[in-house]
Amino acid sequence: MSPGSVLSGGDDADGRSSAAVAVRMAEMYSRIGRVEETVQLVDETLGVFRKGNSGNHIGNLGLQNEGRQEVASGFTTNDLKALEGDELQMIIQLLRLKGNALIKLKGPEGYISSHVVLFISVLCVTTPIDALKIFENCPAADKMKDISLMFPIYNMVGLQLKGGVIDQDDECSLEMELALRFCHEAQLQAYHYARSLANLAEMYGRVGVLDEALKYFNVMKAVYMKQDHPKLLLDAYAVDRCAVSFATSALWYLQMGQINNAIDRCDYVIDHILPHYGEKDIIGLYHIFVQIVRVLKWNGQVDKAREAFIKFVPDAANSHFAVGSIHKPMGLLLQICEGSSHPYDMDHMPEDIELALACDVSDMTDNNFTGDGWSMKSMAAELCMHLARRIDAGNAARERLIDRGIMMATVAQQRVKALNGMVKHVLAYEANRDIHKALLLLANEEIDIDRNVITMRAISLDALH
Repeated sequence: MSPGSVLSGGDDADGRSSAAVAVRMAEMYSRIGRVEETVQLVDETLGVFRKGNSGNHIGNLGLQNEGRQEVASGFTTNDLKALEGDELQMIIQLLRLKGNALIKLKGPEGYISSHVVLFISVLCVTTPIDALKIFENCPAADKMKDISLMFPIYNMVGLQLKGGVIDQDDECSLEMELALRFCHEAQLQAYHYARSLANLAEMYGRVGVLDEALKYFNVMKAVYMKQDHPKLLLDAYAVDRCAVSFATSALWYLQMGQINNAIDRCDYVIDHILPHYGEKDIIGLYHIFVQIVRVLKWNGQVDKAREAFIKFVPDAANSHFAVGSIHKPMGLLLQICEGSSHPYDMDHMPEDIELALACDVSDMTDNNFTGDGWSMKSMAAELCMHLARRIDAGNAARERLIDRGIMMATVAQQRVKALNGMVKHVLAYEANRDIHKALLLLANEEIDIDRNVITMRAISLDALH
């Protein structure tokens, strides 16, 4: 059965009934991975509810432009006024399905192709925002039977605000308003409530109100059931942010100077959270690991971080579209950085140099993790630094590593600051600052060597005369 055949023929009543069938079909397509069919069916089904541009629709009688202003996704004010609660609910379901399908849309070999990235980056931003606009502007919103349909919308828009995909002020007031609304409305079901509490705790932590962050985190910890909730959260939100928030709370202790508490929280994550975490949620796993590595690596616990990385992060991460570029470099860095007791085999140096020089951290990936206390461009820069230190001064490969490292660290240093020049990611800034300085010192050594070589050549030439 083709997607379009589900919606063929009939009047408005038949159309609404067909739309309900189409929603179920779209859910089925989504579950079995038929992404293109999901998007096509959603777009066709949404058309059933759009009547604002039809000349013979009752909403268009009278003034030609009255009520015909588009609100979102082609829906006009008249369209939204005509909706019933169950119809609005179907529209929200359809937009959620479309957003999830677009996220899954990939090119060949498991990687998102360049033209699809542009397509996704535009539509994945607009789809949850459109759902939120439609919900807020529809009079039937208070008649929706299942308000929990909005929770993943709140979550996605919040993540887009956090990642800088959607602009907001430096005080993050829009994101805070959304987080508070999410928390208020999510008290219907325990796992939704836990997710909203984790969201609000993370929001307070990011703006530096750490006491409030820990207060909401502790409530979340009491609500969250680490055996039962992960699957429910993954199904609803794609990432178990409640589990991630345990690692985030370690960063708050680190910011407060409570190093032992930060390390203890990382131990708890390793012993009690990661064993239950789904391997399919690679992005969530990386959010956890970036944060616990940020605590452990800088506080004399590199080997513990590396052991957990090897044990819990699957090899499939190496081909993941979002973190594949940083998987091997991070593993190598944890092997060769200060504090690691693991011996380094110099025979691997040529391939490791190639890996470090080829490590291309996209802006999307870096934006996604810088808020976790460690820029991935800074991680790549540090890997270049440690390899360069193992090569004799004056070597061309050493110079390339230093140049590459300085470039990555410079970009990272810019990214951790707000538009007004103030540091907005303190932990990421502090980590990168030291790497940046160390690379500049290595570059100065190379300059000194070049000067000495020039001087020695001049002396040799003078001796010939």
